[in-house]
Order: sequence, then C-alpha cells, then structure tokens
Amino acid sequence: MDLSALSSVSDHVCVLWDCELSDIQRQAVFEIEEEDLLEHQFFIRTMCLSAEASMEMHVVEVQDRASLWPGAPFPLRTAYDTVI
Repeated sequence: MDLSALSSVSDHVCVLWDCELSDIQRQAVFEIEEEDLLEHQFFIRTMCLSAEASMEMHVVEVQDRASLWPGAPFPLRTAYDTVI
C-alpha cells in the first residue's frame, strides 16, 4: 500500500493489518518501505488461538529491523491451549 498518497509527514495514518499463523505459515511480516524514514508504531489488539491449535506452547514475538540488537526477537505473549 502506498501510504505517501494518503498523508503528508505531519498526518497520522492508521492501517489495519491482520494475519493468521498456522503450522504451515509460522511467521508474518509487517513491511514498510525501505526509504520510509518516519517513526512507526505497531499496535497489537488481539491474539488468540483457534480451535485447531496444537497442544503446545505458542510464542508471539516481534523483531524490529532497526533494533539496537538486530536478530533478537522480543517475546510478547505465550499461549497454551488447554481443555478444562
């Protein structure tokens, strides 16, 4: 999506983005353009396991491409599907 057509540098842009992870697709990447030097905030609103989730520990991590520690993902959430 070309965000430059939607706003100027002084405007705020909110883009809805979603993903579904599974045994086949184990990661998702939120891409921004390389030449985009603006500050970005990424808000995660909801994380949940589906009924098809396997009975194992699930970890959601984020990794910033401009991080002070490149290659070091930050764990946000762990989830384990249990039947009570």
